[in-house]
Amino acid sequence: MPDPQYIDVVEGDRGPIPAAAAAAHSENGRPAIRVYFKCAKAYLVVLRDVVGTGYCARCPNCGITKNFVVGKGGTNQRTFTLSCK
Repeated sequence: MPDPQYIDVVEGDRGPIPAAAAAAHSENGRPAIRVYFKCAKAYLVVLRDVVGTGYCARCPNCGITKNFVVGKGGTNQRTFTLSCK
């Protein structure tokens, strides 16, 4: 089973992007993913970093950081569910 803190995300068919992410994407030209933190019971829209190599999401409840790396052979999934424990 892959480490939940390291997920390859690749460009391609992104599927539906939430309205907030679509607005953010169109404003600054950066792709976005949606992350659900079970700990906080909350979704976050996370923009790709400026250099285009990944995404960094921080749980609004406990502060744990999860990194998503963009790479070949990854997934075109745009929504992720994470547990902080």
